[in-house]
Amino acid sequence: MNSNKGEINQNKENTRLYDILSDSISKGDIDAIVIASRTGNLSLKIAEKFKGVKLVSVTEFIYSDEIKKEMKKANINPIEKSNLPIQDKTTVRDTLLMFGSGVKTAIEVATIAADKGLVSGKVISISSGKKGVDTALLIKTSKSNNMFDPDPEKRLAVIDFLVFNNSI
Repeated sequence: MNSNKGEINQNKENTRLYDILSDSISKGDIDAIVIASRTGNLSLKIAEKFKGVKLVSVTEFIYSDEIKKEMKKANINPIEKSNLPIQDKTTVRDTLLMFGSGVKTAIEVATIAADKGLVSGKVISISSGKKGVDTALLIKTSKSNNMFDPDPEKRLAVIDFLVFNNSI
């Protein structure tokens, strides 16, 4: 299932992704870009294009010392060995996985960044798979304990699918 916004392939120039991100950022109400990045390389590529935008890179692993040095130079806030707040909530996890792992991951890393106090408000949350960036969501963040709050002002909301490709 593909949206009309499509998939961004790492093997091609990321111009399309950068255009989508630039367009969303230019609207002026984005707090940050949150990137699910196992190695940190995707975060560094995005940092090259978006200087002055708050960037948060999330992994459940540990970034190499070299990557951490590069992230510091690029003003990227790294989150390592992150707890996955959706992973153990089976019903939520399985529901999100119907849209593909990219949607689950993008929502999860935005929540992790909010839990750490690094973001609030609207963020662009990015996830990638084997073929490159497959998901970029515009999300109104919330901390994990407020994700399902009955008050719509407090709970998490996916505002827009900027890039979506469920490549199951």
